[in-house]
Amino acid sequence: MKRSTTIRPNCFAIPTGIVRSFVVLFFLTLSSGAFAQLKEKIDSLHTAFVQAEADSAKCDILTQIAEEYRFINSDSSIAYVNKAKEIAQTLQSDYMDVDIAILNAIVLYEKGDYDNSIRLLKEIDPLATKLGDKGYLLKMYQTYGNSYGLSNDHRQAIEYELKALDYAKELKDSMAMANLYINIGSDFHYIKEYAKGIEYCGNARQIYEKLGQDFYQGFALNNMSNYSNHLNDYQKALDYATEATQYWNEDNNERLMGYLYHNFGEAYKGLKNYSQSEKYYQKSIAIRQKNEDPKDRIITSNELAELYIAWNKLPNAYVIAEANYHLAKEKDFTREEQQSAELLATIHEKQGNLTQAVKYLKISQQLKDSLQSQEQAKEVLRLETKYETAEKENLILQQRAKITDHQLALKNRSLWIFGLTALAVIIGLIGFLLYKQQVLKNIKQQKDNELKLALEKIETQNKLQEQRLSISRDLHDNIGAHLTFIISSIDTLKQFMANRDQKLSDRLGNMSSFAKETIRELRDTIWAMNRPCISIADLKLRTANFIESANKATTHTTLSFADKVENDKDLLFNSKTGMNIYRILQEAVNNALKHAEATRISISFARQGDMLQMQVEDNGKGFDTLEMYDGNGLQNMRNRAEALGGTLHITSEKGHTRVIFRFPLQEMSDKQNDTAT
Repeated sequence: MKRSTTIRPNCFAIPTGIVRSFVVLFFLTLSSGAFAQLKEKIDSLHTAFVQAEADSAKCDILTQIAEEYRFINSDSSIAYVNKAKEIAQTLQSDYMDVDIAILNAIVLYEKGDYDNSIRLLKEIDPLATKLGDKGYLLKMYQTYGNSYGLSNDHRQAIEYELKALDYAKELKDSMAMANLYINIGSDFHYIKEYAKGIEYCGNARQIYEKLGQDFYQGFALNNMSNYSNHLNDYQKALDYATEATQYWNEDNNERLMGYLYHNFGEAYKGLKNYSQSEKYYQKSIAIRQKNEDPKDRIITSNELAELYIAWNKLPNAYVIAEANYHLAKEKDFTREEQQSAELLATIHEKQGNLTQAVKYLKISQQLKDSLQSQEQAKEVLRLETKYETAEKENLILQQRAKITDHQLALKNRSLWIFGLTALAVIIGLIGFLLYKQQVLKNIKQQKDNELKLALEKIETQNKLQEQRLSISRDLHDNIGAHLTFIISSIDTLKQFMANRDQKLSDRLGNMSSFAKETIRELRDTIWAMNRPCISIADLKLRTANFIESANKATTHTTLSFADKVENDKDLLFNSKTGMNIYRILQEAVNNALKHAEATRISISFARQGDMLQMQVEDNGKGFDTLEMYDGNGLQNMRNRAEALGGTLHITSEKGHTRVIFRFPLQEMSDKQNDTAT
């Protein structure tokens, strides 16, 4: 019952840091001097953070602090990673995002949260691959390997570690190469490829030797000793362990020596040198006891119990196995509890205490079922009957045959299920591909139809625009020219009749003014027709021109214009809507000019949320809004406002009249295309 004493170094740790899992992966306790140096470095980084001004510098310092805290407090490390994330979100730097995500994944796997570490790596993997930075890719694949390895998916771990090894070679990062060789060897040992494990650890050892990393040479030799024990090459295991003592001793690496002593004990046990084996197992157990490593202590103690069984010192074996069984049960170490129960069953069997043997064998089997998720009830029944009368031996053989037949039947049934499942998957895949092809065909046809409709709509709009332009040209060239001729003729008659008939001259003047007003109206209409859409900016420009003309035409009234609308080019209306808005504004100004006897008229545009507000104010004589009869002008303004889905409010008192027109921008935008069409 060999148990692993493999040590797996953390690829990102400083020389004093080591990861711990069931197969002796742990963090070494920092010495007081090293801790003080680390604390001093963290304090200096805090000072640098306070003094930093740029967010990029702050983010970089926070990641450095998180790196340092990895070796003393993983929760603090994660907290600083999260702070760095918050700042990185404002920087929008892909490189910073990748760096922080990989560091976060490293801290998570060191904390034992392997699933979230892998999840985080998968989220950042596409971006890291896109950036192509070899340093980031090396760290990412190393972290993948560690997370998968520590979660017992060793084949997946090897796949990622080999990718990381390629990048380490390209970057000529010798230390990373050596650590990866160690980890790949560790994963090969877990899948029982012990010879490959020795080969990779040997490669690591050669690099550590060139780098002068004596401490890490001890790692490689310890693991090679362990793998040799698994291959039953006990003399080689003893040689590797002996060589490792050149680099490790109890003064500087007491905790690690516990693993090395374990390998010594295993090798001497294989060589039948039981006294030496007992000596080294006891040394290993003493170190585990001192450093409060209950799981590792149980593992080595059970090996010592096995030694005593082989040495025929059953009472000694019983004391150890029973103590380990109760301690493992108390600590909820299921695997060690099962192994201890199995040892107790063997001891009781050899002592002839068959009842107790069956009891512990039953417990061992139940625990093994929970670990391996396999039903072994019939096997337990077979073992229960093993120690009964000789007359039942035939029944045992029959039971064994039934188990074999049942397992074969299960295997055949599994093959049938697998075959049928594979066939169903293939048929489903073919069906899915056909369905996907039809969906893509339908989508293409739908897009073609949409494109056709869009082209037809554009063609229709172009034709409408051509018609508008044609009508506007006719209005300008024909009606406009005629009106201009009429005005010229009236002005000539007015000059001719000026001194003869004043009444007729005044009437001719009114006719001339009316014709000029008609031309202005006509020009406004042509202006609107020549545009497929009108923006707020166009309206403001037209209003400004109108105000400029009005200021020139009046001597006693000053008109002003205030614009409070931003991004006015983004607010578009169709020509009809734009013309209605302009007419409301024009009518309100004309009413003030004609009737208010005002000295000041102000026009303003303002946006209030999703509403546009136009306001006309004057300081004229005012009127009674309740008694005032709505003439055609006011009624037209109200009708236009309702047509636009807006509201028209008029308030008036002596010295102040205000006309406010408000309408929803969203509604205008929604109606724009429909009205234009």
